[in-house]
Amino acid sequence: MFSSIVNIPLRRYKMTKKKPLSKSSLNIKNTWSKKRKQFEENFEGLKKRIRNGTRGEVKYNIEIRRRLRADKFSAEDLLFKINFNSSDSENSDIPLISVGLTIYYALTEIIQKISKEYDQSKKRLAFFTISTPSMVNSINLGGVDIHNPSDEIADRLMNAAFRYLISHSTIELGEGLTITCLVVGLNHQKMIEQIRLSGTTKDIKFYNLLDGNRSRSLYRIPI
Repeated sequence: MFSSIVNIPLRRYKMTKKKPLSKSSLNIKNTWSKKRKQFEENFEGLKKRIRNGTRGEVKYNIEIRRRLRADKFSAEDLLFKINFNSSDSENSDIPLISVGLTIYYALTEIIQKISKEYDQSKKRLAFFTISTPSMVNSINLGGVDIHNPSDEIADRLMNAAFRYLISHSTIELGEGLTITCLVVGLNHQKMIEQIRLSGTTKDIKFYNLLDGNRSRSLYRIPI
């Protein structure tokens, strides 16, 4: 039995050389390589321009990265994760709701800096979420234009946060507050707008906005 298996003749495969890329394909490849290199340089520069900071008893740490889930849009989408915490470990037990105004002013400045990184002549869609370690589900603001006045966006975010903190007043500053801002790329934004216009609800979730009216907004984007 073994000898019969050994004596089976092996197939001979003809080695073929890869065809060289055409001139047009080579140009496309070089163009995308240049774009990727430029994007990486801009991404590293962005990390240097938008830095961590402190305002009064509140310090904030900003993490800038791409979305963890890889898809055709993940290279263009950027996520800004803003963590607010106590600047003084000895005073970390103060209620989080008591420093809401300080967080509001810091958030206004951060959103303004993010907005300046993008072309002011084009709409740039951003999705915001609010969370604390004690939250079961994060609060989703939905899609807004990052070029809207930064104080208006911060006002909407903090109003949503206050609604939660009023009924959870025992949450301390030391526990932290996290606000994420996902700015989607132009190609991703185009797809989102097409979904909205088509009226499909596959990736659309209904939830109550700040005014209490039932509205829909596409925000279920993996981060």
